[in-house]
Amino acid sequence: MPILIPVLAGDEKKRQGLLDVLGVLHYEGVPAKHLSDLVSLLGQMMPRAVLVVEEDLEVPGELVLKEIQRIAPLLPVIFCLKERNASRAVEYMRLGAFECVAPPWTEESLQACLHKAVRFDGTTLEPFSAPPPSRKFYWGLILFLATLLSFGLGAGVWRWWAQRISTQPVEQNKEWDLPYTHPSGIVWDGKFFWIGDWFSQSVYVHSPKGFEVKQVVHFPSDVPVALTFAEGALWMATASGFVQKHLMDNQIKVLSRFKVPGTIGLCYDGLYLWSLDGVRKVLIKHILDEQLTSVQSYDYPGLSPISLACDGKTLWSLDGGKILKLDIDRPSSILSSQILPVYQSEKWKASGLTWDGTQFWTVAEGQGRDSGKREKTVGKVFRHPMEKNEIKGLRD
Repeated sequence: MPILIPVLAGDEKKRQGLLDVLGVLHYEGVPAKHLSDLVSLLGQMMPRAVLVVEEDLEVPGELVLKEIQRIAPLLPVIFCLKERNASRAVEYMRLGAFECVAPPWTEESLQACLHKAVRFDGTTLEPFSAPPPSRKFYWGLILFLATLLSFGLGAGVWRWWAQRISTQPVEQNKEWDLPYTHPSGIVWDGKFFWIGDWFSQSVYVHSPKGFEVKQVVHFPSDVPVALTFAEGALWMATASGFVQKHLMDNQIKVLSRFKVPGTIGLCYDGLYLWSLDGVRKVLIKHILDEQLTSVQSYDYPGLSPISLACDGKTLWSLDGGKILKLDIDRPSSILSSQILPVYQSEKWKASGLTWDGTQFWTVAEGQGRDSGKREKTVGKVFRHPMEKNEIKGLRD
């Protein structure tokens, strides 16, 4: 069975040179020009190591290493450095690289390194034989289990009795009226909710207690569509087809703008910024560099995309009247879904989703009544409490 070793290199000549070396050493090299190519290969095969040429990479080597470690944590990653640089090699090794090789990348310089890498199989333990347990051990184990069972039953009875005599807590509100009519996007920053309104071209900052407005920022040239936070900045998708990075000052000044047309959802997983193109129905993974580089695109698996949310481990999509759980490694697959009862009629039109660490929140617009009982368009925010098994189904 051939030993597969992908080679990630932007330069074709260097890539082919390493493939030739691997062939001489009786390994089967697999070419990858882009990081997205390598990610695809790792999902289709079981390589024994990866060679990464540091020079000419489209993204920093540190991000390449993190992406490989996320997909295949135990896979040896060997960096082919563009020059002899001890501090650079130490940095890669500190981050988890298996080895670093300085130029020239010859058969002699790679042979020992590759031989060691393909034999690597994670952390192993030497087998040992333990003596058989004595009868005294068994009697002690039985006594311990009996004692543990008695304590468990006692605690269970006490918990049941305490629940019987305790007062049931007052149920918290599940919806709030907003002081604006066309909300578009919501995000939780750990302390406040940030909600955009496309009609007033503003972003409102709300306290979670009573949804009192703490701050209003008006954008006379932009219409907010989606919001998220990443690396200490506010990111906003606009109706004009841009994704903007904003400084967190009183004016929320624009630091940079990137053309990402069709974006209706944004979220940050701790490493990548994700955008949801509602026109083409595509999920796009971006690196937070100076160009907001697109690393990979995936077909969106739902029917009616509205918004995105994530917590670093999972992607969620608000899709019509449901929340879809998507595999963050292969987001074209739906892992589970949860129906939101409030959106099962046509009264409310959802426009944003966020996760506060324990539950989901959405914003919507719909028809309500004013003090004179006349119908009017109103904005709402909804909290979606779920049973433990429902949250478990979405989080697992």
